[in-house]
Amino acid sequence: MIYKITHRLEYQYSAPIYLEPHCLHLKPRSDESQILKQFSLRVNPVPFHVTEINDAIGNPAHEIWFD
Repeated sequence: MIYKITHRLEYQYSAPIYLEPHCLHLKPRSDESQILKQFSLRVNPVPFHVTEINDAIGNPAHEIWFD
């Protein structure tokens, strides 16, 4: 069975804001019970830096920083 999942999250603010670093848990785990064939992440505004990490219990995550 193959799934295609699209997630879109949008925030709108009434005044300018400062974007703090974010930790995103959006990437599915790939293990013996499921294989991740493809993953892409698009963030707007484009982050200054993106790091792919594993959290304390092994789940994939992305840390993103903004200018």
